[in-house]
Amino acid sequence: MRILVVEDDISVGQSLAAALIADGFDVEVSTTGPQGLHFAKSNHYDLILLDMMLPGQDGLSICRELRQGDNTVPIIFLTARGELRHKVAGLDAGADDYLAKPFEVAELLARVRANLRRTSAPATILKLGPIKLDQLERTVFVDQARVELSPTEFALLEQLMLGRGRTVTRTSIMQKVWKQDFYDDKVIDVYVSGLRKKLGQSGKLILTDRGVGHRIQGSTST
Repeated sequence: MRILVVEDDISVGQSLAAALIADGFDVEVSTTGPQGLHFAKSNHYDLILLDMMLPGQDGLSICRELRQGDNTVPIIFLTARGELRHKVAGLDAGADDYLAKPFEVAELLARVRANLRRTSAPATILKLGPIKLDQLERTVFVDQARVELSPTEFALLEQLMLGRGRTVTRTSIMQKVWKQDFYDDKVIDVYVSGLRKKLGQSGKLILTDRGVGHRIQGSTST
C-alpha cells in the first residue's frame, strides 16, 4: 500500500518514511504544501499523512481542496497544534484522524492501519492451502500458526500469492519487492530459500521456473 507524507521538517519526514517502509508500506515524501497537493492529485495513494503547517499552502486548505474534488483518500493530520479547536478544524476540513506531535511511532502505525481497515477494499486476505496472508495487518499464518517474516520476505510472499499460481518473473520480483529495474539472482535465491524454510512444509508450494522466476503452487483466494 502506498502512503504520501507531507511534512516540511525533513528529518521528521524521513523518520516517518523509514518507520512506514519498515512496516511494509511504499512511501513518498513531500516537503511543501503545493507539491503535496500536486502529488495527491496526480497519483494514487491509500493514505496521506498531512502536516497542518506547511510552506506555500497549509494542510487545512489542501484537505478541503482534495475533498471538494471528491478525493476520498484517508487523511491523518500530524501537527504540533494539539488544542481541541485545531483538532475540530482538521476533522471539519475532511480529515479522518488527527495525531498531535510528539507521538510514538507505534501509535502512528496503529492509526494508519486502523484508517486503512475502515476504507480499504475488503479483499485484503490472500489464502492458499494452509497459508493465509493479511495484506493490511502484514501478518502470515500457516495452519493458524503465525509465521514471523521480515518486510522483504512478506513482500516476496505477497507477490507470489498475488500471482495466483502464475510464474512471477525475476524482473517483476525485483521491481515490486526491491524497487529496482534489474535483478540479482543471488539475492532473490537467498530470500526464496529463506522464505521456504520459514513456511515449513508449506514452503514446498513455492516452485522455481529456472531462468524465468518463481510461482506458488495452486491458486489464491481473497
